[in-house]
Amino acid sequence: MRIRQAKAGDIVNIYGLVKEMAKKELVLPKSKGKIAAMLANYYVAEENGEFLGNCGFKIDPDLRAEVVSFVVRDGFNGRGIGSELLKTVLKRIRSLGVKNAYALTLRPDIFLRLGFRKVDKRTLSRKIWEDCAACPRNEADPGSVNCPEEAVVKEW
Repeated sequence: MRIRQAKAGDIVNIYGLVKEMAKKELVLPKSKGKIAAMLANYYVAEENGEFLGNCGFKIDPDLRAEVVSFVVRDGFNGRGIGSELLKTVLKRIRSLGVKNAYALTLRPDIFLRLGFRKVDKRTLSRKIWEDCAACPRNEADPGSVNCPEEAVVKEW
């Protein structure tokens, strides 16, 4: 298995996997255009030419990095693919001089194993008002207690 920075030819695979996992409500959907615009911030896992997963990040106006589109194809979980993708993304974020990374996730365990800690979602105010306001799972106000996602942060 190898982790590498995404290339233009990966957009279709990233989009397809994110779309598939968004239908299962594991991640938020992303358009091909949004993925293309952020392509330099995406990494992919592959083995023998087979696409296994992806992970990206975006830097918010507070100069914090949000981990996004972090998914591994069904049937490939438990092989360390997700951990290696996340480690690679975190290394890149850190190399840019960004002091912390965060995520909203339904699966905090992998993040916690890699040094993240749980925080109150309200500490991610820009995240709450930008993405959460449009989230299909948001039943009330942005950051509603009805949101099943947990906020995690890693600082260095």
